[in-house]
Amino acid sequence: ENLLNSKDVSFNDLIKEEYREMLWLEWEKILALHTTFRREYQVITASGDSKWVLETGQGVYGRNGSVEAIEGIIIDISNLKKKEEEVQYINDHDNLTDLYNRQYFEKKLSEMNRKEELPLSVLIADINGLHLINEAFGQHEGDLVLIKSARIIQSCCREKDIAGRTGG
Repeated sequence: ENLLNSKDVSFNDLIKEEYREMLWLEWEKILALHTTFRREYQVITASGDSKWVLETGQGVYGRNGSVEAIEGIIIDISNLKKKEEEVQYINDHDNLTDLYNRQYFEKKLSEMNRKEELPLSVLIADINGLHLINEAFGQHEGDLVLIKSARIIQSCCREKDIAGRTGG
C-alpha cells in the first residue's frame, strides 16, 4: 500500500543507492530502443535488510511512439543469489584448508600480472615431511597439519592478500 502511487515511498527509494543511476540509464536506453529490460539488483526492505531482485519490464507506447507507462515484474531472488554465492565459494576454495584453490589463484595471478599492479610479491611455502607425517600417523594427522598451517598463513595476510593452496 505504501508504494501504490508513491503514497509514502517511491520504489526508487527502495533501490540500493549504488544501483539507482545505472538502472535509470539502462531504462532510458531500453525505452528508446523499444526492447525488454532485465536486471538483477539489490533493494532495501522496510526492516533495513538487503534483498536481491530480478526486474523484467518494458515500455508501453502510445500511437505516436511516446512512452505512456512502464510495465514489468520484480521477483525476490535472494535465495537464488545465496545459493549462487555458495556454489561460487565451493568452486573457488580448497575444501580442506578453506584457502583459495589453484584455479582461483592462477586466475587472480594472471589478472594481477599488469603494470598497474606492480610490484607484486608471491610467497610459496612447502610443508617438509608431510608425506612422512601421513605415513607415520595417518592422513588425518597430515590434514590437521595442513589446516593449522593454512590458518597461520591466513592470519598473516592482509585483507586484500590472496592465500591459496596450489599443491595436491
